[in-house]
Amino acid sequence: MKDTAIGIDPAAPGSELTTIQFLGCKDFEAFNAAEDWCRKNDIAMGSMERDCPIGLMWGADAHEVSKWTRMTRAEQDAMDGRLTGNKRHGPITITIMPRTA
Repeated sequence: MKDTAIGIDPAAPGSELTTIQFLGCKDFEAFNAAEDWCRKNDIAMGSMERDCPIGLMWGADAHEVSKWTRMTRAEQDAMDGRLTGNKRHGPITITIMPRTA
C-alpha cells in the first residue's frame, strides 16, 4: 500500500493546528491509514461512530478517548484534535493542536 497521506500542513512554530488529509480507493483505506498515523505518532483515538468526529489526544498510553456522543461539550472541547470525514470511503482529515511538553 502506498502512502495515502496528502496535504500535510505541519504546525510551524506559533501555528495553531496541523491538518492532514488521507485518501483511499478501498473501503476504510483512508481511515486505516489515518489510524496507523495516529498510532505511530502517539495519539489516542476515540471509537468510530457513524457521522460523528473522533476525538484525538496526545499520549496514547495516558488517555482513553470515549465516543464523541458520550462526551460532554467540555470534554469535546478539551480534545487535542479530531478526525473527520467519510470513514468508509474517505477522505479523512485529522486536525490536531501542536504537542505541548
